[in-house]
Amino acid sequence: MNRSLIDKIGATVILALALGLAGDWLGLWALPQMKGWWLVFLYVPAISSFLKGKFSTSSITLFVVAVVLTITNFTSIETKDIWKYCVIIFLGVNGIKMIYRRSDD
Repeated sequence: MNRSLIDKIGATVILALALGLAGDWLGLWALPQMKGWWLVFLYVPAISSFLKGKFSTSSITLFVVAVVLTITNFTSIETKDIWKYCVIIFLGVNGIKMIYRRSDD
C-alpha cells in the first residue's frame, strides 16, 4: 500500500475516535461501553507498521502485547499476571532476534 494512504487511513481512524469520544463526553450521543477499547491505541501502530512492510521487533512485540492484553481483558486471567506475560514476551522476542541476527562481520 502507498504510505500516504496508510497515514491518511490512520489519521481518519484517530479523528473518528476523537469525534466519537467528544460527542459522548458532551452528551450529544452515547457510545456503547466497550471493555478494552483503549487497546486500539496499541493495535493501530503495530498494524500500520506491518502494512508499511516494517516487521520490526518493536512492532511485533507491540502487537503480541496487545493480543495478550486483549486476552486478559476478555478472559479470567488475573490482572497481576499481565506484566509477567509482557516480560516473557519481550524477553522471548528479543532472544529470538539475537539468535537470528545477522552479523556484519
